[in-house]
Amino acid sequence: MARSARHSSLETRTARARLPARRTPYFAKIAKGLRLGYYRGAGSGSWVASFYRGTRGYETKAIGAADDTIDADGVTVFDFWQAQDQSRVWAERQRLVAAGIVRTGPYKVEDAVNDYLSEIAAEKKPAAVKGAKYVFDAWILPDLGSVIVDELTTEKLTRWRNKIATDPKRLRTRRGAARPATRETPDDEDARRARKATANRILTVLKAALNRAFYADRASSDTAWRKVKPFKKVDEAVVRYLTLAESVAWLMPVLRTFGS
Repeated sequence: MARSARHSSLETRTARARLPARRTPYFAKIAKGLRLGYYRGAGSGSWVASFYRGTRGYETKAIGAADDTIDADGVTVFDFWQAQDQSRVWAERQRLVAAGIVRTGPYKVEDAVNDYLSEIAAEKKPAAVKGAKYVFDAWILPDLGSVIVDELTTEKLTRWRNKIATDPKRLRTRRGAARPATRETPDDEDARRARKATANRILTVLKAALNRAFYADRASSDTAWRKVKPFKKVDEAVVRYLTLAESVAWLMPVLRTFGS
């Protein structure tokens, strides 16, 4: 991690309180081409980052409120050191965007899936990557692929999860078929439990891709999918007792064996 820069006039709230209020920020250079600015208003101040973009001049981004009157929380209120860290993260992302390493524009579920598959290809066995791709292609991309990740909602994801749990079971489809082959799901407890267990496994695969997108700063929040919980008690072994007819059918061959 880069070493934090020092600036006696901006480091503490006491020092900043002595600065006259003005319309332009007080800047401190914290890295090559990167400055952290402090805007001193009539009340508490705020932080801005300023990144040099060559012939395009400086690009500025608001970081958040300064801890002039309340303690920093690292989310909306920042001290001098936290504001530096936020500025460096933003500047690094700007550098990656300029280099074409990070895409700009709407980031869709399909993009998150492609990034996820590309990244796990270097981490997992080919069979695992192939299995994940099948799940994405069969259950996730058809319904969610075109949705912008930041526009996902808990309600939308819950409806998608429930749809998987109630749809007919998929069968192996012939190559070139217009639509996937399905088989009606029996209306009994075992079948419903099995479909819910399948929905849980597919949800886990989707969350893996979305979580990776969130931790890589490609999504602004993980709240929508974090709130979607798997179905409960669907992976437990089902205990069922034999009916009288089943018991007799099982027992009769045994009795004949001993009677002979």
